[in-house]
Amino acid sequence: MLRTPGRTATDRSTSHRQALYGPPKSPSSPEYAGLVKQHIFIGENLLQTLLWLDGVVCQPTWEEARAERKAAVKFVQGQLDECDAAFKTLKERSKSLA
Repeated sequence: MLRTPGRTATDRSTSHRQALYGPPKSPSSPEYAGLVKQHIFIGENLLQTLLWLDGVVCQPTWEEARAERKAAVKFVQGQLDECDAAFKTLKERSKSLA
């Protein structure tokens, strides 16, 4: 996520919700372009995290470590799904302005 000095994670989250669920954004607007860049950035980082987790090797006897890795993979996949769903919502809402 792009960080803005002086803004908390809650402020950024609220800003993103307003961007997604507020008035539709024109696909030619700078705000829409910024959201597209953020979607790409976040999606890439989540995919890189999945690749990193895929490289974690747990011995068969390390039950707890295997369970933690599996939970982490499910969490990251859920975040990726949420990111894609939010972007899909943005695109659908912006179609009316295209």
